Amino acid sequence: MPLSWLSLQSPIDLVLGLGFITAIIIYLTTTYWMESASKKQLASASDTLHEQEAHEFEDISFSVPVAVLVAIGSIGVLVGGAHLLVTGATTIARDFGISESIIGLTLVAIGTSLPELATAIVAAARRHHDVILGNIIGSNIFNIFCVLGVTASITDIAIEDRFRLIDGPILVGTCLALLVILWRFKFIGRPVGLVFIVSYVVYFYFLYSGT
Repeated sequence: MPLSWLSLQSPIDLVLGLGFITAIIIYLTTTYWMESASKKQLASASDTLHEQEAHEFEDISFSVPVAVLVAIGSIGVLVGGAHLLVTGATTIARDFGISESIIGLTLVAIGTSLPELATAIVAAARRHHDVILGNIIGSNIFNIFCVLGVTASITDIAIEDRFRLIDGPILVGTCLALLVILWRFKFIGRPVGLVFIVSYVVYFYFLYSGT
């Protein structure tokens, strides 16, 4: 909702960027405080969950130095892959006459969301339902407030009319639909998942049919 209002402002400048960064800091601090306050009440359940997770990863025998090297190497690969993804997407947009906004909404968005998809699939296979929702909701909150905030703090971000008139309202509508589902149902089943997939395919089709 705040993002939809801010989309009326063009560009998103340093002041808004710092506001976004402040918002993510407040969110993370509040989340940590709430989790810490509820630890005593959920101590037994939490211990059981930690035992299950430890059992799942008991075959992983990384030492601390190796784990640090793996983490650093993974970050390096991620940064390099992000550079190649943006370069490749920009080249595709230029060569095929497709606007960079469309490429960003589809190819780049899908590419950067693949880690979340992989994490969700693994979590679903292990029946860690909280991890699935936390991963999806958390990554979107982080992208909006931290990624957009840091970027706007570096340089002003101009907003095209299509984001304000089309994609922004679709984003708000999707968030409202998810909110209703979270409040109304105790679980998200296959029918809801299928509706979401079909809705995205339709959105994807109209994006490229209009180019």
